Amino acid sequence: MSDEMKPPRPREPFLSLVDRGAPPIPLSERLARLELNSDLTLKRLQQHALMIDGFGSTINRRFDVLHEEAALLRAYVANGKGDTVLPPPKVTARQAAVLTGKYASYVTMAAVVLRMAAKLFPQYGDAIDSVLGVFGL
Repeated sequence: MSDEMKPPRPREPFLSLVDRGAPPIPLSERLARLELNSDLTLKRLQQHALMIDGFGSTINRRFDVLHEEAALLRAYVANGKGDTVLPPPKVTARQAAVLTGKYASYVTMAAVVLRMAAKLFPQYGDAIDSVLGVFGL
């Protein structure tokens, strides 16, 4: 047989199964490769599961919004009024706590930056200390 008519050589994982002249791969190395491949496959499956879960939650949120819009449309049609105004949303205690914590972290970060500026520029140190002292920082 000429070189052009020979089938292509098998790739790395199948080389020892097909090519009789190749040195045999030890069992421990085969098991290590199998474990590595199974770990990679498991990680890929976990990534796919997370993506599908995210897609499902997005679809659920969209159905919830569609349901709310349908309920508002039913209320609009049932009342027969053209000027249906929804009440303004109420700020819950949890939202207020989150906003308070957020602004407190900004103030703390600004105080730290000003203290660092006072150390870098000692001529402004007294002014920065008095400004922070007004706010109790």
